[in-house]
Order: sequence, then C-alpha cells, then structure tokens
Amino acid sequence: MAGLSAADVRASRALASACAHGHLTLAEWLVKTFSLSIDDVRADGNFALNSASYEGELAVVVWLVETVGLTADDATEAKAVSIARARGYGAVADWLTKQLGVTA
Repeated sequence: MAGLSAADVRASRALASACAHGHLTLAEWLVKTFSLSIDDVRADGNFALNSASYEGELAVVVWLVETVGLTADDATEAKAVSIARARGYGAVADWLTKQLGVTA
C-alpha cells in the first residue's frame, strides 16, 4: 500500500471500522501490514475497542485484548463494559469483566 503509513491508518479509523463491523481478518491485516503497535491502537482513544464493544463483536474484542494487548486500563478508559451492556451485548461485557476484571 504505497503512500500510506500507520498514522494514515489511525487517522482514517480504518481499524476501528473493521473492528466495528466484525471484520477480524481485515483488522489483523491492518495491524500486520502497517506494523501497528499497541500504542498505535491506543492513539485514537481506544476507538477500535469502543467500536467492537458497541457492535457486540466479541471475537474482535477478544483479539484486541489477547493478541493486540489492550489491558484493563484500556477497557476502563474506553468504557467498553458500559457500552456493551447498554447495547445489550452481555457476552462482551461479561468477557471483559471476567478476563480483565473490569466493571462498568
């Protein structure tokens, strides 16, 4: 992808969009292709985690935590548990609570 950088990918919120729509393969590709670090993923206020939680994309939430490395602090800052619960995605909220000890 000539001409694009990690900063471009963050700015376009491409990763957050992929996460919101459950496109895990695309999210993985973006992270790998643009060598996005955990700090790159955090740079937009954890919008990728917010988006995945908002849409109830459990597989993406799990990937963001287990593979990308988001932590309890990220989930708390993003209000991911509250977002998931408010939208009726108990499985996402429960997983975050169980795995990271995060509460609403």
